[in-house]
Amino acid sequence: MGGILVLAILAALVRPGWKDNRITSASWKVARAQIEHADGTRLFYVSATWCWECPAFEKTLHSDPLKAALQPYEVREIDATSDDIWPDLQKLGIQSVPTLILIRGGQVRVLRGYANMPITTLTQFLNAT
Repeated sequence: MGGILVLAILAALVRPGWKDNRITSASWKVARAQIEHADGTRLFYVSATWCWECPAFEKTLHSDPLKAALQPYEVREIDATSDDIWPDLQKLGIQSVPTLILIRGGQVRVLRGYANMPITTLTQFLNAT
């Protein structure tokens, strides 16, 4: 149990990402409206500080092979650490983290991520029409 806590703390400290654009419970209402109305071309990355898979998944998202696939999207991170966001996420079919929410062409698609997800799987998800 202690090892898991240490991993979660280290993950929170060293995780790179879209911190300047992070959605927390305070800014959740605007993001929720964008998702519900399938507004724009956006990619939301749902993570939590306690998620042990999130740092590895996020590292994959920042890898060079995905840069071209991510280029068309405004990428925002949703910090699902707070319990008040989870009921809305569950309505979207999100049960765990890491997860991607893709908004494009008026449609919302969800992909459950995992620590060593292949780049080809992510690229296919991002490029699918």
